[in-house]
Amino acid sequence: VTAPGIAPAARRPTAGAPRRGPAMPAMPTRMGAARRVVLSASVLAAAAAHLPDYAHYRGGSPNEHESVAGGIEVARWAAPYGAGGGSVTERPPAVTRFTLPAGHSFPPEGKAMWLDEDVAYFVMRGAVKCKACDGPRTLATGDMFFCDARRPHGPFDAAPGAVVIAVSTSRFAYHTSNPPSPKFLWASGQRALQHPNWNPSGLWFGESDLCKKSGGVHQHNWPQLGRLPNVMAVSLKNDCFIPCHQH
Repeated sequence: VTAPGIAPAARRPTAGAPRRGPAMPAMPTRMGAARRVVLSASVLAAAAAHLPDYAHYRGGSPNEHESVAGGIEVARWAAPYGAGGGSVTERPPAVTRFTLPAGHSFPPEGKAMWLDEDVAYFVMRGAVKCKACDGPRTLATGDMFFCDARRPHGPFDAAPGAVVIAVSTSRFAYHTSNPPSPKFLWASGQRALQHPNWNPSGLWFGESDLCKKSGGVHQHNWPQLGRLPNVMAVSLKNDCFIPCHQH
């Protein structure tokens, strides 16, 4: 998931044709604005062993699209190789994009919601206020929020407007009733990833003099926490890029 540097209308998350055979290095990513953040969650090697090398989601071709609650746009991309259980990092997930106009909330009922599965949220543009996201907080562009199954969270209130991506193992479906999990567990299993401490990237090549002059490439790593995955954020300044690489 890349945030916020790719224009939402041009490169938003459809499942593309899989590539089989030897693992291929990722192509260079070049950015040209003040700061770009590339977010990636680690994939379990055992689960990925029998899957294609990668999945690609294209913004212009969602599997479903709907308008709800007087202006909220919801676009959905199905899990490209079938829905799976467990963690959202075990196989290519389902992706849902919420475009929230100023003053609107999701869910539109204005209540906290919960899912039958784990879910991860990425704020791609703007900011949202959340009443129950590991406590009350504002999630801004580039921030992430992970939540275990059956844990109430939200709602997301857009101020002034926002685009939020949700990643789940199957089609995003929420509930606003009390979850079946015990109430003392409702606040557990949540993690907000914000305010990274930017450290040197460790790249010994790939940073041109022009890139270094504008600020260079930096990274921050959040370690795995229980069932919540390891996440890396990468910051790229003007005229910087990530060299060809693989994981």
